Amino acid sequence: MKRANIFLTLVFAFLMGFSQPVSSQEIPSEVLHYPETVLWNGKIATFDGPLMKEIVSFHQAIAIRDGKVLAVGTDQEILRLKGPETLAIDLKGKTVLPGFVDPHNHPNEWAHYFRFDSFIPDVKLVYVPGPDDRYQELRPDISWGFGPILDNPPRAMVETLEADLKKAAEDLGPGPDKWILGLVSRQGRNLFGPIVNKDWLDRVVPNNPVVVSEDFIPLEITANTLAIQASRERDPGPLAKRHLDEVEKNGTAKSAVPLRLYMAIHVIAQKHFQEFKQSLNYVMLELAAYGATTIGTRVNYTTDLSAHADLAREGTAPVRVGWSHQLMGLRSEVLDVVDPKLTLPLVGDFAGIGSELFWNIGVGGEGASDLPFARVFCTMAPVREKYRKDYFPICGLDPGTPLREAVAAMIANRVRAAQFHGVADRTIDELMAATLEGMKAGGLTMDDIRKMRITFDHVLFVRPEQIARLKEFEMIPSLTPLYIYQGDEMLDLFGPETEDWMFRVGSFVEGGIPITVNLDRIPTDDVPYFWELEFLVTRNFRGKLYNAKEAVDRATALKTVTAWSARYMMREDVIGDLKPGYFGDLMVLDKDYFTVPEEQIDRIQVLMTILGGKITWVNKDMEKELPAGYERRLLHPTFVEFKERIQGF
Repeated sequence: MKRANIFLTLVFAFLMGFSQPVSSQEIPSEVLHYPETVLWNGKIATFDGPLMKEIVSFHQAIAIRDGKVLAVGTDQEILRLKGPETLAIDLKGKTVLPGFVDPHNHPNEWAHYFRFDSFIPDVKLVYVPGPDDRYQELRPDISWGFGPILDNPPRAMVETLEADLKKAAEDLGPGPDKWILGLVSRQGRNLFGPIVNKDWLDRVVPNNPVVVSEDFIPLEITANTLAIQASRERDPGPLAKRHLDEVEKNGTAKSAVPLRLYMAIHVIAQKHFQEFKQSLNYVMLELAAYGATTIGTRVNYTTDLSAHADLAREGTAPVRVGWSHQLMGLRSEVLDVVDPKLTLPLVGDFAGIGSELFWNIGVGGEGASDLPFARVFCTMAPVREKYRKDYFPICGLDPGTPLREAVAAMIANRVRAAQFHGVADRTIDELMAATLEGMKAGGLTMDDIRKMRITFDHVLFVRPEQIARLKEFEMIPSLTPLYIYQGDEMLDLFGPETEDWMFRVGSFVEGGIPITVNLDRIPTDDVPYFWELEFLVTRNFRGKLYNAKEAVDRATALKTVTAWSARYMMREDVIGDLKPGYFGDLMVLDKDYFTVPEEQIDRIQVLMTILGGKITWVNKDMEKELPAGYERRLLHPTFVEFKERIQGF
């Protein structure tokens, strides 16, 4: 009782602000809980105000406790909160932004495209660029395939592919479990079939399983006999089996993302689960190095679902992950063998359920609805006469298709539809129509639909009159600015009068729709997240302006990858901002985003990224400025390995 009275007296004295403050040594340790991290002497951006009317406010300092923002304010206000174990970082005037929230990215794909050979000894990766592709100078293993598709790709591409495949086979040695995964730039698409095919691969590499596909989203794919045999041993579902049959019959297959994923994730990664998990974590750390603290992604197989879940349970995940269940991401794997009207009600509404690091954002069917490539756009725009023979629209949501029925069944059973491709205008029309069908069948109201926050991604081609309708549904679009590399091709295919439809941002904002932005790639120094923001502000790509009237100011551009993207992820109360109560997810910059010349926004570098108060990335120069003891705030052990691998790039 005596001790309790002393405690109450001390607390009363503290609250009443006695002129002689009680020292921390006199207060029982149980009531002392200082912030773990304080950043001060900086320019820290937060958002204030209602949705669509947010304004940016600036603060000198921020305190993070238990992974969340405790307070923002002046240096004097925040520094008085620190205790003996608080890590206090002097920002020396640097700008701090909320961490990027990228609602559409694919670390599971980038792992097997670019990182498997760093973690799985029995895998070699091969990449053959085209003559016009751009490279990130210090990352020669990543090329974005910006060059146009060539009618007659140079023979040198075939010679390089053959030499590199043979070298990989020599390094691996023969064996049915020693895989070679190859990529060819989209500039070499027309090599597939007449030259690069199953029989050619059997001759070039007869003693190792090999799969070769086109660029990042492979529209063309082929594999040799050993790869097909190994894939069939894993009991493929109907879609993978159909693609394997197609390769055996024709030598190649088309629209083959599922086959590449099947081989890489279901066949290879499942046998090397721990190594796959490491490669997945590594790719997410690469995202963190460019300021990402939350991503949205799909899971295709139990292998990548389990890997993400393990990283979250272990607390080593370097970014937060909102995942969509690709029940239809296996596309026909499910839809060919079940009735979606019977299956999807069993999935149920579990969007938003999960942990702080890993939660569900809905069910999707990415890629089945349409694809972000001009020659397959599902659009009402007439294609010009000279291109009609090469134009093959993918319209997976048309009435009567399995996917259309599946979406309607999802809506009827209150399952959130998320991460569907909604690249072009006609697909967006059909998504709204399918939603209305599901609303009617399930007896839902429009308010029910609005609460779902149905999302659609890439959003490259939108008619003006669609904006108001989308606002009525309160659907959330997510634009991928990177696909502007097809800008001239789009104008050539559909005519210059369709420029007003392209890459809309300002129109969505004016229509009251909080549009979001995604990268859909591993960021590099050539194409970081800040490149996207620069495009939104300037509309300039390689010296040419595209639909310039859709430009927005810097604050709006920033909201598309922070506060507004947080709504897409169903976590707008804890991510996308740095107000008290939000997660301490932030980045420290080398230049001030708000004042640097517009044409230099893409040159801004992230010096440090923090996730929930833990450092996931720090530039080697910034590291020298950190106070002693900063190591205890590192995301161990993965950060150390990450730093050792890429600190020098």
